[in-house]
Amino acid sequence: FEITPPLLSVSLRQLLVSSLDWIVVGTLFYSLLPAVENLGYIQVLSIFFVANALGVLAHVPGGIGVFESVVTVALSQYLPVEQILGAIIIYRIIYYIIPFLISLAYFVITIARSNKDKIVKLNTRIAFIRQLLPPLLSISVFSSGLLLLLSVVNPSIIHKYHWLGELVPLPIIEISSIILSVSGVLLLLLSHGLFKRYHNAFELTKKLLLVGMLFIMLKGAEWEISLAIGLVYALMLPCENLFYRKGSVVGIKYSLGWLLSLSAALFLMIWVLFFSYQDVDYDHSLWFTFSPDSHVSRALRGGAIAIFIVLAFVVRYFSSRTQLKSPQLDTPSLKQAMEIVAQSPSSHGYLALVQDKSILFNEDKDAFLMYARAGHCWVV
Repeated sequence: FEITPPLLSVSLRQLLVSSLDWIVVGTLFYSLLPAVENLGYIQVLSIFFVANALGVLAHVPGGIGVFESVVTVALSQYLPVEQILGAIIIYRIIYYIIPFLISLAYFVITIARSNKDKIVKLNTRIAFIRQLLPPLLSISVFSSGLLLLLSVVNPSIIHKYHWLGELVPLPIIEISSIILSVSGVLLLLLSHGLFKRYHNAFELTKKLLLVGMLFIMLKGAEWEISLAIGLVYALMLPCENLFYRKGSVVGIKYSLGWLLSLSAALFLMIWVLFFSYQDVDYDHSLWFTFSPDSHVSRALRGGAIAIFIVLAFVVRYFSSRTQLKSPQLDTPSLKQAMEIVAQSPSSHGYLALVQDKSILFNEDKDAFLMYARAGHCWVV
C-alpha cells in the first residue's frame, strides 16, 4: 500500500477547520453551564478538551461514560452534580441526537429521490423496507436491554412504592429486579442474532420482551419503559419471516463494533450504579438487605448478575470458537481425483491440483466434491 501524505496547505486547512469545530462545540457546552465565580471560559474549554480526548483514547463510542465522568469530577467543585449532568444531557442532544436525526432524514430523502422510479412499485418499496427492518429491530432490542439494565441499577421513584408496596409483596419486587437484570443482558446478546436474522434469536427476544414488560411494572411501576418495550414487541410481530436463518445463536461470530457496544452498555450500567449511590457507604451487608427502600441492594445484586452473565457468555463464546481444520489433501486422494476428472466432460475438477481445498469422495469413489473453509463458512 502506498499512502500519500496530504499537502501542507491541506493539512493546515484540516487543522484550522477541526480546531474551529472543537472551539464552537466547547463554547456550546460552556453556554449550557450556569454562570459561576472562578469558573471561566478557558477553564471549561480545557476540561471539555481533556474529557473528549480521554473518550477518544478509551475507544468508547462517542466517549459515552468517560466524557461524563471526567467533566463531572472536574466541575463538581464549582457546580452541583445535577446541573452538570443537565448540561451534559442537553449537549449530547444538540451535538449528537439532533444532527443524527437531520442526517438520517437527509439520507432517507436522498435514497428515496435517487430510487423514485423503483419506489413507485409496491414490491420494490416493500423489499427496501424489509432490508432495513432487521438492523432497526436489532438496535431497538439492544436499546430495550440497556433500558432494563439501567432501570435495575437506577433507584426507582419513591412515591411509586407507596401504592406498589400495598399491591405487590416484597419478594416479588426483589425477584423482578433479578429477572429484569437477566432479561436485559440477554436482550443485549440476542440483538446481534437479530441483526444476523437468526430465527432462534427472534423467538427468544419476543419472550424476553414480554417478560420485561411485565416485571418492569412489578419492580417499580415504570410504565414508560414498559410502553417502549411493548412498542418494540409490536413491531417484531409481523416480521417473523425476515428471520429465516437456522442454527444456534451462541456460535455467532460477533464483530468488534458490536463487542465494543456491549462493553459500552455495561460500562454505562456500572457508571450509573456508582453515580446513583455515591453517597451510600459500601458495606457487605448491602448484598443481603431486603426491604422496599433498599434500592442500592437490588442495584448491586442486579448489576452483579448482569456482569456474571456477560462473563459466562464471553467464556462460552471463546471456548466455542475453536477452529475446525479441514483434512489435508494427500497424494493418493489427489491421484484418485485426477482419475475421476479425466473421465469427466468438465475441466472444473482440475482445480483440485491447486491443493488449497479438501476433497470428499462418495462411497463408490467415482465422484467427489471440493470444499474449503473461508472464515465462518464452508464453501463447496
